Amino acid sequence: MKKIVSIVYMFCYLQNISVQAQNSWIQKANYGGVACYGAVSFSIGTKGYAGLGVNGGSSFWEYDPGSNAWTQKANFTGNADAFAAGFSIGTKGYICSTQYTTVNSFWQYDPATNAWTLKADFIGMVRSAAVGFSLGNMGFVGTGLLQPADTFFNDFYRYNPATDSWNQVQSLPGSGRAYAISFVTGGYAYIGTGAKDFSVFNDIYRFDGASWIGFGNFPGVPRYGAIGFSIGNKGYYGVGRSNSSTVYNDFWEYDPSIVPGTWTQQPNFGGTARSFVAGFTIGNKGYVGTGYNGSSQIDFWEFTPCTYPVATITAGGPTTFCSGSNVTLNANTGAGLTYQWKKDGANISGATASSYSATLSGSYLVEVTNTCASASSTPVTVTVNPLPAATINQWQWQNTIGGNNYDYLYSISPTADGGYICGGTSSSGISGDKSENSLGANDYWVLKLDKSGNIQWQNTIGGTLNDNLYSVHQTADGGYICAGYSNSNLSGDKTENSNGDYDFWVILQGDSY
Repeated sequence: MKKIVSIVYMFCYLQNISVQAQNSWIQKANYGGVACYGAVSFSIGTKGYAGLGVNGGSSFWEYDPGSNAWTQKANFTGNADAFAAGFSIGTKGYICSTQYTTVNSFWQYDPATNAWTLKADFIGMVRSAAVGFSLGNMGFVGTGLLQPADTFFNDFYRYNPATDSWNQVQSLPGSGRAYAISFVTGGYAYIGTGAKDFSVFNDIYRFDGASWIGFGNFPGVPRYGAIGFSIGNKGYYGVGRSNSSTVYNDFWEYDPSIVPGTWTQQPNFGGTARSFVAGFTIGNKGYVGTGYNGSSQIDFWEFTPCTYPVATITAGGPTTFCSGSNVTLNANTGAGLTYQWKKDGANISGATASSYSATLSGSYLVEVTNTCASASSTPVTVTVNPLPAATINQWQWQNTIGGNNYDYLYSISPTADGGYICGGTSSSGISGDKSENSLGANDYWVLKLDKSGNIQWQNTIGGTLNDNLYSVHQTADGGYICAGYSNSNLSGDKTENSNGDYDFWVILQGDSY
């Protein structure tokens, strides 16, 4: 196998917003340095950083996604190694430079001062093609290759920036290897693939900062010199080369939520197939560029992953009701979403709006789709009860209430004492059940009934013209809120003039008239 050493990629999460189609690549400004491969890269704050590499010398560059521009920073102070291990913790970046020297030098970069500081030496053996990442507030470096002895490592070491110290942790349980990849999501690091001599791997391992477990296999062609990064709770992995030096441009998404994780192929990398690229994550986008495919590359690309849809249903009313009624089921809304409603698992013909009026018993769900994928909601059960058969003389009580003119009931609701509050409009004077004279053409008429339908009290409210009551309900404090419309001016019970023709008239009265 060709003796090539690999770059280690550490990806931080930064905030950036840009307009780009989901699940796609778009070319950005070329890398600020020369065409190269095996550059080290990481992110700090709102910027990405890359440097060194084959052809790159000691140069070090900062990328601003807001302006889509690269700015040269202070040259790396240590040995200008290609394929160095790098990661970031908080506001600092770190590079482990050990390839061409017997000194395991370890350097810290501070973007605030644009300066490099030598830190405690890496305590493992000199190596290249190692993998590095940060997990929480600790950094980790492991695996790799010692040249020219072709010794492959699976050991791992933890760096504590608070004490500027290293200690050894549990080794990767698989074979020693170089050219592996890493990405970090959900509090775990995922390490895998890579190569040893003429063997190329596709295994994946999960690390919690102390111990490892096997986590399945990468489904693509086994490879080394690939790239890994994380966006949200997903990992992304792609490009690289095979043992025969065939280079790839395929890209994959890894979802670790279901052990041992699921892989979904994504759009191919936007540039040419290649290996030994640099990259970093900024917010919800990944950035990949430079690399090698027979010659050094300089282009850089931005990846925007899918935003997977969610599907929820909110019922607009009770989901249990009598035949002849309905309930409106409302799906979540958003730009670019389409809908398909289902009843008992089968599509409902023509039900493709964001809401659906259910009139039949059954289990309803909605499938919400965007340009990336579809999602199904949790089912909502609708129960439609048949209307009761008509019976005669089965009521508990009845009461005909009125005076000698027109009396219209528009509102009735139960009260806290088990009785009922009734409200409507009356033009009757004192007569029949009406105990108060009419005040105008039509008046509000409020009656309180006990649980047997007997009148406990009543109140005629109005001015000299038309006052029509349409709603009355008991309030939390035991009073009653009355609402209707009126064209009466200041007169009778009306304390304000009409504003013109008919107006709202709202009255709050106490727990009795």
